[in-house]
Amino acid sequence: MRAVGEQLPHPRRDRSRYRGLRRRVVRRRHLTRLRDAADHLPRRDGATAVRRAAPDTELVTVGIGGNDIGLVQLALGCVNLSAPPDGASCAITNTPDGTDRVDAAIDAFAPVYTTVIDEIRRRSPEARIVLVGYPTGIRDGGCFPEQRIWPDDATYLQEKIDRLNTVMREQAEAADVDYVDLRDSSRDHDVCADPETRWMAGLQPAAGSIPLHPNAAGHRNAADQVLATITD
Repeated sequence: MRAVGEQLPHPRRDRSRYRGLRRRVVRRRHLTRLRDAADHLPRRDGATAVRRAAPDTELVTVGIGGNDIGLVQLALGCVNLSAPPDGASCAITNTPDGTDRVDAAIDAFAPVYTTVIDEIRRRSPEARIVLVGYPTGIRDGGCFPEQRIWPDDATYLQEKIDRLNTVMREQAEAADVDYVDLRDSSRDHDVCADPETRWMAGLQPAAGSIPLHPNAAGHRNAADQVLATITD
């Protein structure tokens, strides 16, 4: 069985953990080969996201959208070294005149999921397609000053992650493909969790982790959730 994977870990900056997630899926599903599509995924161009998909590909996992809407940049823009009101709220700066810039970016990106799915089906007509959502990043109200994001901004940030997940799930359902929800399984393992139970790296991550990205435990959970879906 061959599969193509474009997953949440960043393959260039987090390659060892990215490969670990892939190996977990390969081992559990007895795949003969898993090929990366992530290096062929330019922003806002789903047509080339699956360039390595082939007619004999049987499984394709896709976890995209965060980079395109500027999710990490949004989180960094929510950082404040001082307690309110000494700083700027990202929830306010991103909603000038009552228009939410992040919501607009998510809505504009939504059709790309359909483009990606259509291209996968064209190249790999027998493949099972799985869209993989994003995990919980930060709990409601956050944990300032441990993670230097004000309470209202922490809630706003997670609301945007949730909105992106909702759009991804809706697009998956409309296209009749699988969607893997990582939010619920990671709810108590966000950046505010104790270090030993944390699955998301915070603003000052442990060695080997990337800020505001899943750590090794988070990647293992993502693989487990994908496996649970494709073995149903």
